[in-house]
Amino acid sequence: MMSESSVGAHLRVVRRRSGVTKPRVAVLVDLERRPTAGGHVKFWENVAHAGANSALEFDLDVHFQGPHARTEVLSDRVTIYEHPAVFSSARIPGLAEMPDHCDLSPWQPRLLPHLRAADIVHCTDGLFAFASTARRFCARTGKPLVTSLHTDAVAYARLYARLALQRMLQGGAPGVRHSCAHWLADKMSKRMQRQLRRHLFASDWLMVGPRGIGDLQDLAASVPHSKIRRGLRREIFKPQVVACLRARLGLPAEAKILTFSGRLSAGKNVARVATVVRGLRERGVDAHAVFAGDGVARASLSRELGAAGHFLGYVAQSELAAILTASDLFLFPSKIEIWPNAVVEARACGVPVLVDARGGGALVQRSGYDGLVVEDSDESWIDAAQALLKDPQRMRQIGAAACALSDQLVPDWSQILSHDLAQVWHRYYDAKTTHARTRGTALFGA
Repeated sequence: MMSESSVGAHLRVVRRRSGVTKPRVAVLVDLERRPTAGGHVKFWENVAHAGANSALEFDLDVHFQGPHARTEVLSDRVTIYEHPAVFSSARIPGLAEMPDHCDLSPWQPRLLPHLRAADIVHCTDGLFAFASTARRFCARTGKPLVTSLHTDAVAYARLYARLALQRMLQGGAPGVRHSCAHWLADKMSKRMQRQLRRHLFASDWLMVGPRGIGDLQDLAASVPHSKIRRGLRREIFKPQVVACLRARLGLPAEAKILTFSGRLSAGKNVARVATVVRGLRERGVDAHAVFAGDGVARASLSRELGAAGHFLGYVAQSELAAILTASDLFLFPSKIEIWPNAVVEARACGVPVLVDARGGGALVQRSGYDGLVVEDSDESWIDAAQALLKDPQRMRQIGAAACALSDQLVPDWSQILSHDLAQVWHRYYDAKTTHARTRGTALFGA
């Protein structure tokens, strides 16, 4: 790991490369950067690479967790850092199946030289070590603190805490064990919700997903906020002529392919995909589930589906686009989402999507037109999938409408960087340099 003085020296060298000092933004992502990471990590990787390929008017440092201290210089203006966790949630018994682990320490000292060098500090959560460190640092120094919300971390924590507690309470009566686990998980999640609110109230600007500020309406009057979208690699995710997926999987031409992409875990409610495929097969439909992704639920899904389940593991994005294009339906039953990129990618490839109202529902403009928002019951999902599979013309219309809306409304990653992010960063930097840092409409206008 670089020492604090060597990090500071490195930052000064980077800033001198172009001969012009520009505002520096430190983005803090308290999740481990790895090839199998989820959409939160991939969002900032895509933003960083977009910045490296454009003429930036600022310096961008993106900080992730990592097993070892590591620095990756993408360009003269963009650098990625990885920092080992002080106290990872992976060290807590019973949480091994969590899809991503966070640093639970209240302080991450490795960030300090980077925060001192930054003009803007941008947190991507409000709960863990990176955010806690940034909030305290900005409160003492007066540096602007921007926060964007990419994951419903409180809901995920409640889910995995309940599952872990149910395992830890083995031996008691099932009803008592279930009730105790729910009660303890709810207590923990309420405490986390209060902590998140404290962080958001301490922020100068908040960036939120398509549902807006949601149940945090009391924040709206005191913390200015704007939308933040997910981008799309348009050169990859588009309808295309591809080799037949049925032939690759050894399926007959009349087989129906229902695809899911993402982490195979309880957090994605992925068991419902198996339930839908099994239900369709019981009704005489030759349905098969294709999973592009991996996770702890793979074994149980394989047992339930047998030969009707096909597990591709983590695939390259170019391969994923081909899989989506060759699918009949895309199922995304997750209920804990802010902006699910898997749904964005499927829609861009022209495949009809079935989503939960609390998950991908925010991305469907009108259920039945550019996707289906399905009620939260297994029977509703089976019925909706069967009705679509019986009507190929309607499937094509829904897929085409989703693809057209994607072309119109979904930006690429360079637009996310230049519009959603950079405009806020630059305004706060301008306010800081003119000693006019304020909140709300006084600074940004209505």
